[in-house]
Amino acid sequence: MKKNPKTLFQSVVIGNGKSRKQIDLAAIRHRTFGCNAVYRDFSPDVLVSVDNGMMQEIYSEYTGNASIQFRVWEELPADTYGMFPTTEPLIVRGEPCANYTLNGAPWGTHITWCDKDLEIDRIVLPGCEDWSTGTTAIRLAAAESIRVYLLGFDIGADGDSGVVNNVYAGTLNYVPEGHSAYEVYDRRNSAENWRSQHCRNFVEFPSVHFVIVGGGLKPEWTDEYRNVSYISVDSFKDIM
Repeated sequence: MKKNPKTLFQSVVIGNGKSRKQIDLAAIRHRTFGCNAVYRDFSPDVLVSVDNGMMQEIYSEYTGNASIQFRVWEELPADTYGMFPTTEPLIVRGEPCANYTLNGAPWGTHITWCDKDLEIDRIVLPGCEDWSTGTTAIRLAAAESIRVYLLGFDIGADGDSGVVNNVYAGTLNYVPEGHSAYEVYDRRNSAENWRSQHCRNFVEFPSVHFVIVGGGLKPEWTDEYRNVSYISVDSFKDIM
């Protein structure tokens, strides 16, 4: 969809909290940055992922025209296959060809044969290498925007319990419904660490107006930031 030039300095970062189910994503006029499995339902302008399983899934399944941004995606020659240490389970996708990628983690290793002509851009954000996908996407959007809407970032909607609040809960590469991300993943997903990533974005982009859309009450910990505001989902519908 062609964007209105007047909206190019405003971006919408689409997280996957349940509040965004109230929005018709295709109706958004602003530049969109989508996180992880949002591609299953909508093709954003920029598709961002830092999670090994999701990067593998996106490479294997995505057929849209988004600019794809991955944290780690280094193609290795096929003759090096088997030379690097791996951890179980070993998750392999694609047909053997000239190159592959290997992304390891304590809970398994993802090997992807690069059998598609898909352009991947590496995310280079010094000091943010261990950030979550959502806060990484927000930072990328803030670098080119004067206003960034945070849609589907239900910050604090479940307190600090970590219980997953995600439209894709229970599907491939996501925590089961009713469970905590802390049970499965590393510290990158803790509530404290997630908040600190948001706060760094707010502090380091003081001229950018961050607008949290819906998802419950405005988190009290954002009150100290003059460049952060909150609007309801209904209000966002009127301006999107």
